Amino acid sequence: MNVLEQGIGVYEARRARALREKFNPLVWMSGVVRAPVFVLDRAGLMETEEGPSIVLRGYFWFIRVLILAILALSATKLGLSIPWQRIAELVH
Repeated sequence: MNVLEQGIGVYEARRARALREKFNPLVWMSGVVRAPVFVLDRAGLMETEEGPSIVLRGYFWFIRVLILAILALSATKLGLSIPWQRIAELVH
């Protein structure tokens, strides 16, 4: 009987969490970003003997560049100036 009550408690906690996740746009975006990785995994293109495949590494670089572009556009939209000259000095 104790195990059944524990199972009910876990179910109720998970149900509350699922309700919060249903209306959270960050969860939706993570699902969209994770979908190609799932497809690559099912296609067998995830791992090679040397590590992650070139397709997966390319996808991860694309996501990084996309996130940086979104952050830069958001900063511009908010009126924040991006010190491109200072960044170029730090990089070189």
